[in-house]
Amino acid sequence: MLGLARGLAAVGVVLASAGAVALDVGPELVLAGSALAPYSDALTPGHATSGYRGRIAVAATPAGYAVAWSGADGAIHAVALGRYGEPLGVAPVRVGENGHSPSISCASDSCLVVWRARDGSTDAFGNVRAAIFGARLSHGMQLLDASPIRIAVYPEPAAEPARDRIWQPIGAQSDTDGASYYVTYISLFDAPGCYTLWGRTLTSAGTLGAPSMLDQECDWGYPLEWAGVYDGDYFVALQWWDEMPRARWPTTVLAYSTGRRFMNWDQPSPWWPIEVASGGPSTLVLFNSYDYELHDDVASLTRNTLRAAWVGDQPVQFTADNTALLQAEPPAASAGGYPVVGAFDGQQYLAVWWTRRAYQPADVLGALLPVELDPAVGAQPLFSSVSVEPALASAENGTALLLYAAPSAADPAVDEVRGRVVFTDSAPPIVTVPASIAAIASSAGGATISFAATAHDDHAGILQPTCSRPSGSMFPPGTTHVTCTAVDPAGNAGFASFDVTVTFQWSGVRPPVRPDGASVFRAGRTVPVKFRLAGASAGISDLQARLFVSRMTAVLGRAEEEASSTRAATVGNLFRFDGEQYVFNLKVASGTWRVTIDLGDGVDRSVLVSATE
Repeated sequence: MLGLARGLAAVGVVLASAGAVALDVGPELVLAGSALAPYSDALTPGHATSGYRGRIAVAATPAGYAVAWSGADGAIHAVALGRYGEPLGVAPVRVGENGHSPSISCASDSCLVVWRARDGSTDAFGNVRAAIFGARLSHGMQLLDASPIRIAVYPEPAAEPARDRIWQPIGAQSDTDGASYYVTYISLFDAPGCYTLWGRTLTSAGTLGAPSMLDQECDWGYPLEWAGVYDGDYFVALQWWDEMPRARWPTTVLAYSTGRRFMNWDQPSPWWPIEVASGGPSTLVLFNSYDYELHDDVASLTRNTLRAAWVGDQPVQFTADNTALLQAEPPAASAGGYPVVGAFDGQQYLAVWWTRRAYQPADVLGALLPVELDPAVGAQPLFSSVSVEPALASAENGTALLLYAAPSAADPAVDEVRGRVVFTDSAPPIVTVPASIAAIASSAGGATISFAATAHDDHAGILQPTCSRPSGSMFPPGTTHVTCTAVDPAGNAGFASFDVTVTFQWSGVRPPVRPDGASVFRAGRTVPVKFRLAGASAGISDLQARLFVSRMTAVLGRAEEEASSTRAATVGNLFRFDGEQYVFNLKVASGTWRVTIDLGDGVDRSVLVSATE
């Protein structure tokens, strides 16, 4: 695992109580050819919309990740990356023209990129129509549509405005339930002084459903940020509205189904950005909030807090109070909250946030949050960066890909897409191996041994371990120590070992040598030392069996000596095979001798032999 970049900038940060947090990050990667459009292009003039995440989007695919960005050439680009952010050897694809603020989601068989652009046509007053476009791509980022899908255009040519007004949609968001897509966007001035949140389905085949008005706010309110999740039956949109001027900061986060507004969640001064991540039985909501004081009916900011809350399922409701992730004094002249992103890694939520706003030197912090609220939220520094607009996605295997915009090393005036892999899984896989195995050799080379080794990981599930000697291979005589290893996608390695012992089955020594050590021969006589192989070893005729002798009256620790045969056909101290048995003609001198028959399997096969004058 890679070490963490540590150290906090002097910004007065208060971290939540530390828990059992285990996060690590990989080295910074740079997406080649990803020069970005100017940061200001992601903003709606007069409205700080999508200011922190307007140019980069990322979603998980079966093979890794799909990334979309708005380029310096004014086009929307997309590319496929591997599980660790590595290039897959495929050039980026040009998805659309004259666009920015892309959003991407990936279903089981495709991905959808949506973005905001100018339609190119003009209304009766000469205003260029704004539009939301979309494009379907394969998981490898090959275009599936001959031309972009026009999702919304403002104003529609059939409904020209009665007066000169700049009509425009604010951004767009693509969500999926794994089978189809749900696109949301906010339009300005569908009615005088009103802002409307729209939703529209798009099948994976490219069929566009009718737009559905989720809500419309008029008079004081205008929406600046929203985020949501789609499960096929409903879309939960969380958004905040600036309801009152000067004396009152934003106070409400709203949630909508696809048909009606069903929740009004009062929170202390929520502030953008709002981020939503879904997984398991809940949805995680990340948002900023301000504490403020009123002086002569004018609000004054006192503290910014990054908060987390959980949304339960069945029925949809907020199930937990806020948990403060970060608290810091805001700069006097700044708008918006701290950049924050979240993702579900397959077991838990990952939240990542910046301790400063756009283009300020900042520490990037992270925390793992359970699918249900646990007040003991721990945070840890991941790295430091001068960056903006984070985007985060997880392949739900214990890793996540964090992307952000940062000044290019070649030209600091131009941003490029950079990123890091965040490892959220620190637990190694559990490897299961058999108990020690004992087997009888069926050849001089040993025995073929088959065994089962398995591995299971909390995130990746079933893994196939690699063993130092694989199942079904030939194991030599003696004891072989086998180690099986499994590595999960986060790089955690699990190990387990066992022994395989292969021996030769034999008859024991045969006459004239007695196995009980009571053999006494005349000194100088040639004694045939004989044995047969038995059982599964009976058919082996080429075994390199050797004979060693040592005098029992020898000095303690004296090594065994190789025996000498009286038969010329025998080489050194090797037994010969006579067609039925192994034979060694041993000439014994006076004394008591320890005769050792070594079959090469580590088994002690020794017998005492005595000789007298």
